[in-house]
Amino acid sequence: MTIAFCCSLLSALWPVEYAAAGIDLPHPFRVGGLGAARDIWNVTAHTAYALFQVAWVVGVTARWRRANGVLRDQLALLGAAVGLTTVALLVGLMVWHSPRLGLVMTPLVPVAAGWIMIRLSLTRVIEKTRASGGLAGLSPRENDVLDLIAQGLSNKAISEQLHLSIKTVEPVVSSIFTKLQLPADATINRRVLAVLALLGD
Repeated sequence: MTIAFCCSLLSALWPVEYAAAGIDLPHPFRVGGLGAARDIWNVTAHTAYALFQVAWVVGVTARWRRANGVLRDQLALLGAAVGLTTVALLVGLMVWHSPRLGLVMTPLVPVAAGWIMIRLSLTRVIEKTRASGGLAGLSPRENDVLDLIAQGLSNKAISEQLHLSIKTVEPVVSSIFTKLQLPADATINRRVLAVLALLGD
């Protein structure tokens, strides 16, 4: 994120390839040092581009190897989306001698992959909850707490609403997660999934 922000800022201040974009309007920023930036760009651009491409592949692969089932599926979909975009780019270049198809696919495929990721992850959890009768197995107190979670209340706010101590509410919330088969996982928000299970029941 930080690297991407810095690269975007540098590109905005010193647009070394602005003229190549075919834009007739003058660039809105007038910052000194454009000549030096262009010289540095000419020396480092190709190497940096190759390193960035390799770095993200290595990073995603390493994360995939350490991931659990849900996150692993999501990363696999990300890889498939990138692969599909690359294939579209190559087909466009070979058949129509134009990168247009790949450029059109670039924003669309990741969006579609993201939508599929969310649908697969949430649908799996909700279907598992329904199949196990998880909501039916909640106690009246747990149902009350889940209703308040659905209203966006924190554990502290729930304790105040029900006139209970926070130490009483926290085990109830944990019990809800257990009964709904929502294990602790840093990649998901169990409160959101519990509410979705409630809404889908």
